[in-house]
Amino acid sequence: MLDWIENAWKPIVTEPSLLILDSLKVHKMAEVLDALACTGTAVQFVPGGCTGVAQPLDVGVMAPLKQPIRKCYSNRPAVRPRKITPGERRYGMYCRAISGWERITEDTVRNAFHKAGPFVQYGPPLHG
Repeated sequence: MLDWIENAWKPIVTEPSLLILDSLKVHKMAEVLDALACTGTAVQFVPGGCTGVAQPLDVGVMAPLKQPIRKCYSNRPAVRPRKITPGERRYGMYCRAISGWERITEDTVRNAFHKAGPFVQYGPPLHG
């Protein structure tokens, strides 16, 4: 997180800003909050149980993206017939990520915002 603040956030923050974060433990670390404060960034945390409303893409897009990866690991045999090389492991992860990405459509993204609730009146119209 500190690396992200230093290399991605800090270079683009030119005036006081607000960063809304989920309640991940690392986001609440004193070092992280201090680093953000040094950039003139105020932090607010998404209340527990509100991720679906406050972070619709996390629930509506990331969940289906990660599903093929989880499924692969839960169906994987405990003992493999041979040792898998790092290259094979990377290629397998790449294929699973592509499989998840191919499941994401415009409707997936649109529906994530509509399911969030408060965005309905501002979001694009649903088809059909």
